[in-house]
Amino acid sequence: MLLVWDQAKWHTSKKVRKWLDKHDRIETHLLPAWSPDTNPMEDLWRELFRRVAACLERSLDTLLGCVQ
Repeated sequence: MLLVWDQAKWHTSKKVRKWLDKHDRIETHLLPAWSPDTNPMEDLWRELFRRVAACLERSLDTLLGCVQ
């Protein structure tokens, strides 16, 4: 299995590396840092953050309405 992910600290932690070493059927590929062209999820996270930050009310229903 090929796992492609960004370089978030939790992806590269010792605990994760140790777990991956025990599961040799999983091959990992880290995306280059700060490379939104190779990681389309970055655009999604940016838009989600923008919408949530624009909500003045902080109730769950209001926040859900902002991101839909």
